[in-house]
Amino acid sequence: MILKLWENYYRYLKASGKYSYLAIIFGIIGAILETISIYLMANIITKIENQSILSGIINVSNFNLRQEVYLSLFLFVALMSAIFYYLSNKNIVKAKCFIERFVRDEITDMTINIKWEYYLKLSQGDISKSIISEGQNISEGYMYFLQSLNYFIIALIYFFTCLFLVPDTFIILIIYGFLVLRIYIYYSNKSAKYGSKLSDITSSIGNWSSSIFNNLKYIRTISKDKLAKKESKKIFLRFSNSYFNAMEASYKSKLVTEILSVIFIFLSITYIILYNSAASNLILSLSLFIRMAPKVYNAQTRLLDAIALISWPKLHLKKLSWAKKYREDLRNNKSDLNFKGNIIFDSVCFNYPDSVPLLENLNLRINQNESVGIIGKSGSGKSTLLDLLSGIIRPKKGNIYISGKNLNDLNINKWRENFGIVMQDNFFKNDTLISNICLTENSINEDLVKNCLIKANAWKFVENLPNRLYENIYDQGMRFSGGERKKLALARALYTNPKLLILDEPSTGLDEKSEKEFIDIIKTLIGKMIIVIISHKKEVVQICDKVFILEDKKLRNINEKI
Repeated sequence: MILKLWENYYRYLKASGKYSYLAIIFGIIGAILETISIYLMANIITKIENQSILSGIINVSNFNLRQEVYLSLFLFVALMSAIFYYLSNKNIVKAKCFIERFVRDEITDMTINIKWEYYLKLSQGDISKSIISEGQNISEGYMYFLQSLNYFIIALIYFFTCLFLVPDTFIILIIYGFLVLRIYIYYSNKSAKYGSKLSDITSSIGNWSSSIFNNLKYIRTISKDKLAKKESKKIFLRFSNSYFNAMEASYKSKLVTEILSVIFIFLSITYIILYNSAASNLILSLSLFIRMAPKVYNAQTRLLDAIALISWPKLHLKKLSWAKKYREDLRNNKSDLNFKGNIIFDSVCFNYPDSVPLLENLNLRINQNESVGIIGKSGSGKSTLLDLLSGIIRPKKGNIYISGKNLNDLNINKWRENFGIVMQDNFFKNDTLISNICLTENSINEDLVKNCLIKANAWKFVENLPNRLYENIYDQGMRFSGGERKKLALARALYTNPKLLILDEPSTGLDEKSEKEFIDIIKTLIGKMIIVIISHKKEVVQICDKVFILEDKKLRNINEKI
């Protein structure tokens, strides 16, 4: 089990680097200083006893200079030991915080860079829960692992110091150490058994709660509220039982170890008294053991806590291994592009993993500043066609040429810099309006933002806001109507001065009046850039130079101009 712990947490030991190593080093220094202070204390008490045992008092004034220095040295070493223990614990917390960020960064990076067709296999609700729960549980498990490693090393220092300075207790210490190891092995297996279920049950809770609350209206409508509550109680009970059993194993281990410690102290005192060992040996032996015992059962407890959480790093590594196989190639060593407005789809075929072909031998040519409309039934592959154009997914067969260059040979990020996109549901963060228009731009050009809002016919309602461009628009822009959000999304698309404007179902969520108004805005942009409009409504794409229908896995030109 210790080997499994090491296999699962070693990568985090390397990742956290200096924090973990400093925690261990400071812990060792603290333990060494503490053993020295205990040794000094035992000798000081012995000297005091020898000088004043008859009078029953301690005559500090009779101390000579050597004894005062001895006492001062004890005080200094003891205080330095406490400081180094503090520094050790401080770096353990730093390591825990670093690993929490590290894991969350890994999940974010994995999700952002995975090939799109495999990203669609993931539960989006599960991704956000993974960022929270895996980051917390893996870092917590690693903190327990690091603490147990630290406690174990410190306990070893006390153990061998005790053997060296008080050899009378050698046999008792060996028996104690053996029994403690057997207790750990027994309870670690029990803890691992119960803890292995926790990550699976947690994931089930997340998936279950998403399915319930995303469909709460339907559940209430058909009067299935009680069923939802009943199912929730079952899954919550499973989690609490597994957690309780894992933690109970940890505390039982601590209880048995503490009982052993009491027995050891009793046996040590009895042995030293029977054999008339020096009082300093008794004081030293007991002091070292009293300091060692908590480290031993703390090491045990933390190891068992780490074992209870070991399923989390296992699950995380499994996800990383899977995602690595399907990572999108975003290397920047490919050709840059001077886009001149010519796009060709040449016999393009595509299918999602484990699915039938969605597109077969599809051909399309888009010329500079041309507007193209594509209509088709839901599920016919319209949005997939846009994903192929942006390079989010790649053809299984055939090629896409951009200004004469194969898309596979281009720096994909440079190609996407030419895009402006308005989606069905557009992303808006809980921030100011101007921040949502500019997104990651380092410098904000207020005049350009205003100009783009005017082009998108959005300035009229923006200038009436209390803080205008700096008004907070809330999460997903919910303070605005559907039509206003579409206009803001168009303004954002225009802010980067795109050469290619993509509109994916731009009329979704709009009433008839808002739809007509939005189409009129698009009309003013035709001829200034390439415009590709995807829609299931003919009246939306009839403003385009060319209109195609996507059916039977191919594009068919309806006419040159509707």
